[in-house]
Amino acid sequence: MHSTSVNRRIVKIEALAAGPSPHPSKTKGVVTEGIDRLRAKLIAHRERFTGKRTLPTIEGIQALSMAIRYLDGGRPRFLELVQNAVMHDQPAATQWWYVFADLTLMERTRVNFDDVCVGAGVKPTALMLEILSTEMEFGREVADVVRVAALPKVMGVFVKSALKEGDEIGERDRTRYLQSMNMIPTPRGTTIHVAANAQAAASAAMEPSVPSFAEDMKALTSARPRPQVIDVDPTE
Repeated sequence: MHSTSVNRRIVKIEALAAGPSPHPSKTKGVVTEGIDRLRAKLIAHRERFTGKRTLPTIEGIQALSMAIRYLDGGRPRFLELVQNAVMHDQPAATQWWYVFADLTLMERTRVNFDDVCVGAGVKPTALMLEILSTEMEFGREVADVVRVAALPKVMGVFVKSALKEGDEIGERDRTRYLQSMNMIPTPRGTTIHVAANAQAAASAAMEPSVPSFAEDMKALTSARPRPQVIDVDPTE
């Protein structure tokens, strides 16, 4: 729904918006009108998504603030996480973002994020789960980029340390450097140990240590005592 359509719906449902502001001031009329219009806009969105024409949240109470409170960066960082989830085609985040993006800049700084969830017909838990899954995947990719980008610098420090003469750490770094270049042999004990572990794992896979059910039954059958047969002469 376009902004113009939403604004037309607002005129019809202004009476459903929140009551007077709990913090009266000289500009009470202006503040109340802004809050009422914001809530009316969210009600219009909720009616579109859910068919309901009410906004059950109460002004000043924000459950999502519990999560944002412990987040470095606060509300701006939370919005970055939501936008990242939107860019990864997460449905709940996309619907939430659609409602939030329809607000004006002033309304975005004032809006209760819980109201945006209600207006979008999105459960806060669904939104948080999408943010979490997206950031875990995105974080791993970022970590790989950082690791690869830092590799030349790390190698530079490593080589610089290896070039130090008369230093014990430098001698170890030289040895490791030459081993990584296959210019000196790797200690044989390490290679044998790895090969032994690999061979043991392969043997365990081929011959499991736990007997099979058929082997158990065979052992029980062979161990069971057989009934003794006595020959009796019928003439006696």
